[in-house]
Amino acid sequence: MPTAPVATPSTTSAALVQQGAVTVEPAPQPAEKPDATPLSSGKVSGKLPDAKKNLTRFQRLKRRIWGEDDGLDYANDEPTVKVEIQGKAIPEALADNLRAYLRRITISELTDFQATIPRARSLAKEAAEAVGYYQSQFIFSAKSGNTLVVDVVPGDAVTVRTNHLVFLGGAENDEKFKAIENAPDIKVGDTLNHEWYEKLKARILNQSTERGYFEGIWYERDVKVTLPTNTADIRLVYDSGDRYKFGAIQFKNATGDPQLPVRLDLLKQLLPFHTGDAYDATQVAQLTRNLQDTRWFNNIKLDVLTPDPLPDDSDVSDEDLTPGLARARDLPSDSALLTPDKLEETGVADQVPDRDKELLAKAESLKAPSRAEVIAQAKAHQAEIARIKRDQTIPVTVTVNASRPNSAEVGIGYGTDTGARLRSQYRRALLNEDGHSIDGNFEVSKIRQAIEARYNLPYKHPLNDTLSYFGGYEHETDTQTADELRLEYQSLTLGAERSIKPVSTGWQKTISVRYRLDQLTIGDLAQIQSASGLPFHFNSSKPREQMLLFGYGLNKVHTSGGLDPVSGFRQYYQIDVGSKALLSETDMASLRAGWRWIDSFGSSNAHQLISRLDLGSIVSNDFSKVPYNQRFFAGGDQSIRGYDYKSLSTVVDGYQVGGQNLAVGSLEYTYRFLPQWRGAVFVDAGNAFDDSFNDPIKVGVGLGVRWSSPIGPIRIDVGAGVSEASIPIRLHFFIGPSL
Repeated sequence: MPTAPVATPSTTSAALVQQGAVTVEPAPQPAEKPDATPLSSGKVSGKLPDAKKNLTRFQRLKRRIWGEDDGLDYANDEPTVKVEIQGKAIPEALADNLRAYLRRITISELTDFQATIPRARSLAKEAAEAVGYYQSQFIFSAKSGNTLVVDVVPGDAVTVRTNHLVFLGGAENDEKFKAIENAPDIKVGDTLNHEWYEKLKARILNQSTERGYFEGIWYERDVKVTLPTNTADIRLVYDSGDRYKFGAIQFKNATGDPQLPVRLDLLKQLLPFHTGDAYDATQVAQLTRNLQDTRWFNNIKLDVLTPDPLPDDSDVSDEDLTPGLARARDLPSDSALLTPDKLEETGVADQVPDRDKELLAKAESLKAPSRAEVIAQAKAHQAEIARIKRDQTIPVTVTVNASRPNSAEVGIGYGTDTGARLRSQYRRALLNEDGHSIDGNFEVSKIRQAIEARYNLPYKHPLNDTLSYFGGYEHETDTQTADELRLEYQSLTLGAERSIKPVSTGWQKTISVRYRLDQLTIGDLAQIQSASGLPFHFNSSKPREQMLLFGYGLNKVHTSGGLDPVSGFRQYYQIDVGSKALLSETDMASLRAGWRWIDSFGSSNAHQLISRLDLGSIVSNDFSKVPYNQRFFAGGDQSIRGYDYKSLSTVVDGYQVGGQNLAVGSLEYTYRFLPQWRGAVFVDAGNAFDDSFNDPIKVGVGLGVRWSSPIGPIRIDVGAGVSEASIPIRLHFFIGPSL
């Protein structure tokens, strides 16, 4: 049973030869003259039918976890041969494509070797020509009953001598088509690879569809191969026609209620385009993302009706129906309701376009429309397409469903320092037609319990300018190593925040005001009072403090790779200021900045580097009065692994009192050893320092494993605090990307 993709001839090659798109001018030697067999577009991964149907649920789960599910349906078919390539200076592309093609030969075929040689030669010739080697020679032999050995003389590669690419119509001055002209998939001087040539044509057609050129035609699409000189001349002339525009834009409630779940003026603010703008499929995708990002709706459907390849007739007659529907119309009278199953029975299902099948499926689910009604719907659809072609406008209908506004999430974790952790979130995405929402977050572990609620509403834009009012309570306990002193602190927070996300810059700005009431309780105050000095700011044994902080922050993230990024960069900058004249214990400014960077390299991005740097400083004329919870601490899975959460800072009389400055950095290397699994090694370093950076730098090193799960990366690390005489070992567990 094969365990890797098997290359198959491209389905585009036959059409290409039928159109006379490839002309081969042979070399003078008749014996070496290539014939005009259909050309493949190169090494193409194919799907073989039906193996996974026999997998048990456990086997399916195992494949999912270990990354063995590569999308192929492995066939329960006889095994195919191994291919061994021999020869001098064989290009890698040629060798790979020969293996891919020749692996289609079965072991049973190899038993009759002489009868198999013509088929092997034909496959080898097709594989070689697909990657530009038209004059390759092959000698075949069999080995061990299951191995086909191929001695290859590759010959000279055919190179592209000219690439004449011309755009007419609206595409002539379209910047996207200019980009194709400036950087085509196959260029002068490249080896003639038919896959690249097909990619270039497909890129042109895809760009045409995305940009709203629905009436484009090819005037020329030719490749002339001259074997005496081993050169190829490509000529592509494409007339895009006029660009369509966006037509009427309509919003609907999926429940059928004429009242929309959100005010229409708010929905219109999410539109990246308007009626009359030039059509652009990326703008349609952006509208979908905008609607999803509001989190108001549990279902969103965009109907963007684009032209079908039917004749542009204003009058729709019975003859204009697709052949499948026309024949289905004539079913016996006992088949009053058309269904997909009935189409299969008639043998015409493959002639019915997907749009019409959707109508039939809808008819089946409703159990109401008759055969005539379904055909009437199909005719109405075709009439609408005719109108679209006539007016060259694309209507857009947005159907939204907000019938399930409540959602909840639960997450678990574990750390040697925190023990088991439970986090949960509740969200009511839509409270009213004004787009208001509410979030609730809850966290509990051995050392920390917290709850927070946020009330969110659009300010000047539903996504790009919003307001949040928040309040929360947190309780933490900490046991200091000196005398096993137990600290217990509680915080009550109230505040408001405005978030602004200018589309043009990508920077997210936050403006906030936050009131904090902190209380610190010491397990045995007598321990502190008997010490030579008071390590905290309790010169007056004041247990409760308050701060009113005004904040401004900047944040920007760029990633690629989805839930588990393969590259990305995040940066943030934050300043919070408080004044003794405004409900604060002292005048202070807290400055923080951080950077996260991910880069992948090597074959299939198997290697990855991750780095981060966090800096902070508190500016105050009396740091002793800065509340304990506002000071800097290091340690934990997001700081220095190998050390407990918030266990590192400036030490006074043996007690961790919190730092005035923060500097923590990390460098991590990961390697993908299975499709969804990575191993990691890392080093973290830094500390929370006093005002003169007199504290020692702490270093943590360790190993980890990463699983790219369906919900995002899951990271498990074992870190060691190597800066200590008695090295602590800590286990860290985290869900989410490194950014």
